[in-house]
Amino acid sequence: MRWFTYTSVIVRNIVTVLTDVIVLLSFIAAIRYMDILYTSCIAVMFLFSLYSEYRKFSIPRVLLTIIASLVILYFVLIFDINNLAVQLIEVLLILLGIKLLGNKVIRDFMQIYAISLLVLATLGLLVPTLIYALYILLFVALLSLTLVFLTYYAEDAGLLLSRETVKIIFSRCAWIPLFAVPVSIIIFFILPRSQFPFLSFLNRPAEART
Repeated sequence: MRWFTYTSVIVRNIVTVLTDVIVLLSFIAAIRYMDILYTSCIAVMFLFSLYSEYRKFSIPRVLLTIIASLVILYFVLIFDINNLAVQLIEVLLILLGIKLLGNKVIRDFMQIYAISLLVLATLGLLVPTLIYALYILLFVALLSLTLVFLTYYAEDAGLLLSRETVKIIFSRCAWIPLFAVPVSIIIFFILPRSQFPFLSFLNRPAEART
């Protein structure tokens, strides 16, 4: 099956490509903080998912559920409160990679976006403010665009959209983050903020051991 024609594009393929870009954004943003072993595993899963999407096959959902359960159990066993943010990012990205390997419906796409958002939210504890703002801006732009096409996908995954229609949707959605960022900044200063350090435990110094 062709991904596009000279005059139109299949909605399913647009959603798939945009979803892969969102996952890739989360991975690139977090890669410098991750262990090389987990980085390699996630990269292999991502590349394999691209191959499976091209060849139109997927791993059985039951097998993926078992693997995901074992991954969660493993991270529970090695849990370290002093390295919580990094471990959380690692387990979320591995679960994200596992999610990419299965057959995806609307629910799966939404879960992928939610996990990607959690990765970026956790990354906010580690990344400098300006760089983090750039990641969030890109994520908001991509997500708003993807959700529009996901609406078409829910009606008919095989729907063909003309290239002109796709261009119009892309140009209209580009304005959403431009309005969202200033509004978010205004809300940040207007809404009251608690003085209690909820996340102080993340900066707890390691105790000396003998």
